[in-house]
Amino acid sequence: MAYSSGGGSPYQVTFLLDKMSAADKDFRFMGLNDLMNDLQNNSYTLDDTSERKIINSILKLLDDKNGEVQNLSVKCLAPVVSRLKDPNVEMVVDALLTNMETEQSGKEELRDISSMGLKSIIPEIDRSHPAIGGSVAGKVVTRLTTLSASTANTAIVLESLDIIAESLLLFGSNISSVHKQLLWDCLYPNLKHDRMAVRKKAINAISNLVTNCAIELFFELFEVLLKSCSKENRASLNIVCTTVQCISGVTRRAGHRLNESIVKNVVPVMLELIDVDNSEETCDIKESCLQTFEALIRRCPKECEVYGDIVISTALNYLCYDPNYSYDNEDEDMMTSDSGDTELDDEDDEDYNDLSDDDDVSWKVRRASAKVLESLVASKPHTAVQFYGKGRAAVLVSRFKEREESVKDDIFQTFIVLLRQTKMFINSSSTSADLMECSSSPAAVLQSLVPNIVRESRKMFKSTSMKTRQGVFLVLNELVITLPGCLSEHFATIVPGIRRCFEDRASTANLKLDCLVFVSSALKNHSKEVFYPHLSQLVEPILKGANDKFYRISADSLHVMQAIVDILLPVDDTDVHAANHDLFMQVFEVVYSKLKAVDLDQDVKENAIACVAQIIYNGGDSLKTNLQACLKILVERLNNEITRLYAVKAFTQIANSPRALEFQYEANQAVPLLIQFLKKNHRVLRLTSVECLHALIGRQESAIQPEHYTLLVETIGIVLTETDLQITQTALGLLRLVVTNNPSFSNKVFKEVFPSVLKLLRSPVLQGTPLDSMLSFLQSLSSPGKISFDSLYKPLHDVMFSQTEVVHKQTYWSVAQAVALLSISADRHLNLVAEYSRFLAQPSNDAPEVSKIFCLNALGEIGKRVDLSSNASLPGLILAAFESPNEEMKNAASVALGGITVSGVDTFLPFVLNQLKNQQKSRNLYLLLKSLKEFIVVLLQRDPNALKPLDQDLWKNLMSYSDCAEEGTRSVVAECLGRLTLVNYQVHLEYLRKYAAHQNPLVASTVVTAVKFAITDKPHPIDEPLRQVMGDFLACLRNEDVTLRRLTLVMLNSAAHNKPVLIRNQLSHVLALLYKQTLEDKSLIKLVEMGPFKHEYDMGLDLRKTAFECMYTLLETCLDKIPDIFEYLTYLQNGLKDHYDIKMLAHLMLIKLALLVPGVVLQRLDKIMEAIKLTITSKVKNDSVKQEYDKQEEIKKSALRAVYGLTKVPEVERSAPVLDVLAVCKASYPELHAYFESLKKDNLGLVASSLHGRRQGNDRFEAMDTS
Repeated sequence: MAYSSGGGSPYQVTFLLDKMSAADKDFRFMGLNDLMNDLQNNSYTLDDTSERKIINSILKLLDDKNGEVQNLSVKCLAPVVSRLKDPNVEMVVDALLTNMETEQSGKEELRDISSMGLKSIIPEIDRSHPAIGGSVAGKVVTRLTTLSASTANTAIVLESLDIIAESLLLFGSNISSVHKQLLWDCLYPNLKHDRMAVRKKAINAISNLVTNCAIELFFELFEVLLKSCSKENRASLNIVCTTVQCISGVTRRAGHRLNESIVKNVVPVMLELIDVDNSEETCDIKESCLQTFEALIRRCPKECEVYGDIVISTALNYLCYDPNYSYDNEDEDMMTSDSGDTELDDEDDEDYNDLSDDDDVSWKVRRASAKVLESLVASKPHTAVQFYGKGRAAVLVSRFKEREESVKDDIFQTFIVLLRQTKMFINSSSTSADLMECSSSPAAVLQSLVPNIVRESRKMFKSTSMKTRQGVFLVLNELVITLPGCLSEHFATIVPGIRRCFEDRASTANLKLDCLVFVSSALKNHSKEVFYPHLSQLVEPILKGANDKFYRISADSLHVMQAIVDILLPVDDTDVHAANHDLFMQVFEVVYSKLKAVDLDQDVKENAIACVAQIIYNGGDSLKTNLQACLKILVERLNNEITRLYAVKAFTQIANSPRALEFQYEANQAVPLLIQFLKKNHRVLRLTSVECLHALIGRQESAIQPEHYTLLVETIGIVLTETDLQITQTALGLLRLVVTNNPSFSNKVFKEVFPSVLKLLRSPVLQGTPLDSMLSFLQSLSSPGKISFDSLYKPLHDVMFSQTEVVHKQTYWSVAQAVALLSISADRHLNLVAEYSRFLAQPSNDAPEVSKIFCLNALGEIGKRVDLSSNASLPGLILAAFESPNEEMKNAASVALGGITVSGVDTFLPFVLNQLKNQQKSRNLYLLLKSLKEFIVVLLQRDPNALKPLDQDLWKNLMSYSDCAEEGTRSVVAECLGRLTLVNYQVHLEYLRKYAAHQNPLVASTVVTAVKFAITDKPHPIDEPLRQVMGDFLACLRNEDVTLRRLTLVMLNSAAHNKPVLIRNQLSHVLALLYKQTLEDKSLIKLVEMGPFKHEYDMGLDLRKTAFECMYTLLETCLDKIPDIFEYLTYLQNGLKDHYDIKMLAHLMLIKLALLVPGVVLQRLDKIMEAIKLTITSKVKNDSVKQEYDKQEEIKKSALRAVYGLTKVPEVERSAPVLDVLAVCKASYPELHAYFESLKKDNLGLVASSLHGRRQGNDRFEAMDTS
C-alpha cells in the first residue's frame, strides 16, 4: 500500500487490513479498533487506492455475522469519511444506499446497520466535505424518497424519514430542486400513515424542509394543511391531530415566513379545533393547537396582536382543564384556612399534588396552555400589563394548586416572567408609590394577589416534591424583587417553609440554594423591623446551612448571614443590640468555627472572612477576647495568597466600624503586608490595599509605627501612574491623609512622591475626580509648616516655561489649577498675577507661546478663586491674545477671560458684555461668547443662586446672538442658554418653547440645542416641566431646514440617552418623523465642481447619520415604547444599503436587535441578508486611494460581525440566506471567510474561558444583587 509523507508504515496498514479480513471475529474487531484509533490520531495519509481498500473492508464488515464487529464498523465510518477524498465519499454513500434498498430476505440487519452508518456520516460530510454536501444530500433524498414510496416495510420508512430529516436540516438550502417531489411524493403522504411513529417522523422532516423551501411551496403546503383541518375532512381524529401537529411543527421552525393572511386563516381554525370535543381522545389535538398558538406568538408577534385577548382567554380556560380531578375541597380549605397559622403540620402532610393518574393526559393541555401564556407575557411589557386586567393574573395564581409537577413548574415560570415584565413596566413608568395609588395599576393588582400567593405557597411548603418547593422560592424571590416590602405582613407564614428546607433530610441542594437566594432578596427588599419577631426562627436554619457538607450551601448561608448580622446588631440601635446578644453570639460561634478551619473550600473561606468582618463591624465591642482571636486569624489570612484579597476587604470594613474597637497590634501587623501588596501585579488587590491602608491609618494613625509610614511613602509611587487613575486617585487620598496626620513626613513625601506627581500633572488623561484628588493632595502638602511654596512652584514653573512645543491643553489646565491653588494657599497669587501679566505683555518673539498659553490658563484659574478686579489692565492683556494666530492661545485667552469674571463679576462682566456689543460682527464674537459660557458654567457649579440676579441681563444679551450664521457660535450661545434655563427654568423654559416655533430656523436650532444642554444625567426640578413641553421642541422635526432637523435629533438622542422619561410618552408621535429623516433625499445631493472634477456632496448625510444614532439609542433605552418594531426594522434595512458610516451603525443595531427581539429579525432575515450580501460583494473603483480600500475592507468585516451576531438566533445559522452569504465568502473572499471563522473561534474561546474561570461560590448572590 502506498503512503504519502504523513507518517505510518505500509506494512502496519496492510497488517490491519489483513486482520480485518481474518476468519477470527476477535481479529476483525481488533483490526477495526486499531484502524479507527490510527485515523483519529492522523497516523498516516492515504492515497486513492488505499482509501478504496479500507472502504471495501469496512463495508464488507457491515454484513459481518458478529454483532460487535458490525457495531464497530459503523462507528468507523465517520472517522474514515473525514479522511476520504470526495469521490470515495460518494462511493460510500452509494454503497450504504444500495444496502438500504435491498429487499433480500435475511438482510434486515444489514439494512438497519447501513441506515445507522448513513445517519452517522451525513453530519461528517457537512463538516469535512461541504463542497459535495449538496449533491450527496440530493442523491440520498431522491433515492430514499423513491424507496419509502415503493415499500410497505414500516421499518424502512422510519429509517428513510430519519435520514431525510437530517439531510434537510444540514443541506436543505442546497437541494431545493428536490423539495417539491420530496414533499408530495414522500413526506405529506406519510402524514396519513397508520403508524404514529411514521407520522411524527414525517412531521419532523417537513419542519426541516420548510425553513429553506421556496416560499410558493411553503404557502401551498399551508393551504393543503388547513384544508385538511376543515369540517368535511375531520373523519379521523388521528389524521386531524397529525395535521395540527404538523402545522405546529412548521410554525415553530418557519413561523417567521408566515404572512398576515396565513395567520388570519390559521388562528380561527385552531380556535375551532381546540373546542371541538372535550373527550380524552382530543387532548393531543388541544395540545397541538395550543403549541401552534405558542409558536405563532413567538414567531409572528405583530400578526398575532389582534388575537391577543381571545388567545389569553383560551389559554387560561385550558390552564384549568382537568376533567378527572375536582379541586372543590381544596378551594374550600383555601378560603377557610387561617393565614396566621405559622406551623407546617407534618401529621396530615399529604402531598395534594401527587394525585396523578397514569392514564390521564389532560396535563399536556394544561402544560401547553402555560407555555402559551408565558410566550404572550414575554412578547412585550404592555402585554404583561394587560394580563392584570379581568382577573387573569388571579387565575394564574389560583393554578398554583396544579397537581402535575411538570405543569406546575411551567405555571411558576409563567408567573416569574410576568413578574419580570411587571418590574420593567414599574421601573419605566413612575415610582412604585404613585402606581400603588391607582387600584387598577399592575403594582396595585399584584399587591392584592400577595395574600393568595402566600397562602398557596404555605400549602406547597408541605409538599414532598422538592421541585415544587424549589419553584415556590423562585416565585417568592422574583416577587420581592418586583414589589419590595410586599411580604412585610406575611413573613410569619413563610418562615416555617424556610425552616423545613434545612430540617428535612430529603431536601436537595438546589432547594436549599434557592431558599437562600430568596432569604437574601427578602432581607434586602424589606425593612429590618419586619424580621425582628422572627430572628430566632430564621437564624437557626441559616446556621444549619452554614454547617452543611456541601460547600455551595455553606458559602451561600454565610453570605446570607452577613445581612442577618446587620439586623441582629444594627449599629444605630443599642436596644436591639442588647436584646439579640445571645443570638448574636450563637452566630459568632458558628462563623468563627468556619474562620478557623483550614480544610474548607475557597468560597466558604472567603464568605467566612466577610461574615466575621460584618460581625466585628456591627458588634466587635461585644466579642471581648474573641475580637483579638478573630483579628489574629485575619492577619494570618493576609499571609495566604488565596485568601489575602478578602482579608484586606475585611480589615477595611473593620477599620470603618463605628464601634469602639481596639486592634492597634493587629493593625501594625497588617500595614507592612498591605504595603507589600502594592507591588503585586494584581489590580484589585492593589486597589483594596490602598483603601485598607487609608481606613487603618485614618482610624489608628497614632498606633502606626514611623517605619511603616516611611515604607509606605517609599513604595506608593508604584501606583501613581496614568494607566490606572482609580488606584491613583485613592493613593493620592491616602498620601493626603499621611501628610495631614503626620506633618513631619511632608519632606519625605515631597522627595519620594513629587516626581511622580509632576509626571501625572503633565498627563492628558488626568482630569475629573483624579485631578481633584491631586489638587487636594498638593494643597495639603503646601499647608503652613510643611513644604514651602517656592519648592512646590519651581518644578511646576519649569515644566511650563521650559517647553518649546505645544503640549496637550489638559496639561495646561492641570498645572494651572495646581499653581492657582498653591499660590492662593501661600498668599502669593497677586505676585504671580503681576508676573504673568508682564510676561503676556512681552512681544511674541521674546516669549514662547507655550508659556503664554500657560499664563493665560493660570490667570483664569486664579481668577475663578479670588477677585482680580484690582488689576485693571488684566482684561486688556487677555483680550489682546484674541488677536494671536495661535488657536490654542485664543482659546486659552477666552477661557481666562471667563475665569477672571467669576470672582470679579461687578468689574469684568460689564467689560465682557460691552465687548460683545461693540464687536457683534467681529471675528472675536465666538471667543467672547465662549468666555461668557465659561463664566456661567463655573458659577453654576459653584453657586447657582449667584446667577439669578444676572439672569435676565445675560439671557437678553445671549438671545441677540441666537441667529448667528456660524453654527459653532450658535452652539456656544445655546449652551449658555441651556445652563441659564437650569437656574430659572420657571421663566426660561417658556421662552425656549415660544422661540422653538420661530420662523428663523437659526433661532429655532439654537433653542433646541439649548434644550439639549438643559437635559442633565441627574435628577433636576426642570425634568417634569420639560417633559410636558418636550413635544413642542420635537415638532421642529417637521421643519424644512436640514440643520434644524439634525440638531433636533441630537437633542432627542441626548434625552433618550440621559433621561428617557422625557420622551418615552412622545415616541408614538415622534417615531414617524424620526424614520423620515433616515431616508435619502435626492434634493439634498449637490454637484460640486473641484477643478476638472465633479463631486457629489450629500447635504443630508449628517442628518441620516444622526437619525440612525438616535434609533440606536432608543433601542437601548426605550425598546418597550417602540410600538411597531417591524417598522423600525424596515428603516434599519434601508440603513444597510446607505453610506459607509450608516452601514457600520446599522450593523451594530442589527446585532442588538438579534439579542433583544430575535423573532422579529428572523422574520426579515431574507431582506437583511440580501443587503449584507450586497455589502460583501461590493467593489471599489480601480483608481481609488488606499483609504477607500481600507474602508471597504472594514465595512465588509463589520457586515460579517453582524452575520455572526445573527447566527446567535436559533435556526439562523442553517438558514438559506446566511449559508448563501457564507458560501460567497468562502468561494470568492477567502480572507473574509477566515475572518468569520476567527470570530467563531474567538467567541468559543471566550465562553470556555469564562466558564473555566467562573467562581461558583458567589455567582448566585452577585446576580441577585445586581438585579
